[in-house]
Amino acid sequence: MIYKQEWWAEQIYFKELKIDLLSLEEKCKELSKTDKGRKESNVGGWQSNEIINPTNDIIEPILKQCKDVLEAITLDFNIKKEYTLKHGNSWININQPNDYNLDHCHRGSFFSSVFYVKSKDKKAKLVLSMPSGHEKECYFQDFLEEGSRYTSPRLGYTPQEGQIIFFPSYLLHHVLPSTEERVSIATNFIIT
Repeated sequence: MIYKQEWWAEQIYFKELKIDLLSLEEKCKELSKTDKGRKESNVGGWQSNEIINPTNDIIEPILKQCKDVLEAITLDFNIKKEYTLKHGNSWININQPNDYNLDHCHRGSFFSSVFYVKSKDKKAKLVLSMPSGHEKECYFQDFLEEGSRYTSPRLGYTPQEGQIIFFPSYLLHHVLPSTEERVSIATNFIIT
């Protein structure tokens, strides 16, 4: 008899949020008129400065609907009871056609998320890289028809409006260029 176990699996969480996306998009665009923004991993586009206040009118509705995800992460990762997973910082990304984000990770955070306010282009994926992806790619690339979740060094998530994705902050990731405007809100969660 053969037994199979998955070791070293990466946990990725998804949730549909019930938020007025048009109103949230308006708030994001209003902020872009008064906040000069910053350059981090973004090539083109606008990225807001950090939003630290979790009661901010843009961030709070998202955080309120994600308490169950934070509880699941706490349980799945067996975080000690004396620690809490909480909001660290957030920022808004508004990318126009051909804008994208370079490979990066979110040092100093435990988990990160991206909530998609506006994203029509199905090819403009969020691409997550496996920590040992380069080694797997070097070894497997000659033997496989195509990669799988076990062997592919990178997997792409197709953004869906109204959905939030959570992933470990240490995962290297980038965003492919879009053919249409894309609005997203990223958040880092820290342990305190």
